[in-house]
Amino acid sequence: MAGVRRRLLEGGDARDQLALFCACSARRDRQAHLVRCGVLGALRALGARAVLAASCARYRRSLRLFEPFEVRTRLLGWDDRAFYLEARFVSLRDGFVCALLRSRQHVLGTSPERVVQHLCKHRGSPELASPGNLSPAAAVWLEVEPPELPEDVRHWIAYNEASSQLLRAESGLGAGKNQ
Repeated sequence: MAGVRRRLLEGGDARDQLALFCACSARRDRQAHLVRCGVLGALRALGARAVLAASCARYRRSLRLFEPFEVRTRLLGWDDRAFYLEARFVSLRDGFVCALLRSRQHVLGTSPERVVQHLCKHRGSPELASPGNLSPAAAVWLEVEPPELPEDVRHWIAYNEASSQLLRAESGLGAGKNQ
């Protein structure tokens, strides 16, 4: 990102401006989305946190200066270690998706499944607030299955795993997943 900032100061093109703006806006939007949907509160309640583990941006068309747009963020799903988010930068002029950003938010201190269970308990009926009072039906309701991730996201995850294995091999760290 420092290279993009430097090019902007030296008179970079509109694509550089969009890249810098999208990176900053997406970070703010990811954080706001995690707050709005309760994930940040659930992470704090569980003594956990989420960190950006990977991201991918695709720029399809530059936004013009002062062109109105909106960022549409959604949770795509989760696995045993991370949440997967998508942010779309959509032109309000014509509805075109100008940029697509995907991110992997690695959960530290707990699992994404526990975060989702915590959210379900606190947004459900009063009987769910205390785990000892769970009926068998409510306990099954708390076992929320993650949605199937889109095919292109699964390919991106596989690419990141393969890249990590190559980097671990290069540095002689072995095949451990958390290295």
